[in-house]
Amino acid sequence: MKRVFQSVALLALLTATNARAHEDTILSVLPNGAIAGAPSQFGALFLTIDGVGTRNLRVSFMAGGRVTTLLPCAIALVNTSSVEGIQVSGSWYHDESTLPYYVNVRFLDPWRSPDPAERSSYSFTFNLRTGGLIDATRIVGAVGGYRTVPNPFAKDCKIATTEVRPNKSLERTRER
Repeated sequence: MKRVFQSVALLALLTATNARAHEDTILSVLPNGAIAGAPSQFGALFLTIDGVGTRNLRVSFMAGGRVTTLLPCAIALVNTSSVEGIQVSGSWYHDESTLPYYVNVRFLDPWRSPDPAERSSYSFTFNLRTGGLIDATRIVGAVGGYRTVPNPFAKDCKIATTEVRPNKSLERTRER
């Protein structure tokens, strides 16, 4: 049975090419995986996380009719031990020509400071319009700040795959 979590978060995102910091919007994930809190113009957004705290972690994000699944070579490094260590946030208030609108999923390491700003983590950023992976980063926490390590995965790690999901909502069913 899939475990879908509910979590809220606050995360400042810094990118290597666009050093603007801003406050993301805290998002929550409903029991069915639907992401609540993003504008309806982006359509249905879903985040499915299965196997938190095990070696069988699976993560999928759906937006824009596409599903992006993180591959084992990327999520094998994630150390989050419970759903409380997962933060979900997003941004759609910035200039989309410099950074696509996004949802960020941050997996906090289970040890170190109880202050999330000082905890190490892995962060995966997904495009709100296409569902594709924009960025994968290791955040190394320290008292008083943190540093980011872009794409900390093995060189042969593809990180994620994206598939188009057919829209079957208009297909004839027994009920219609």
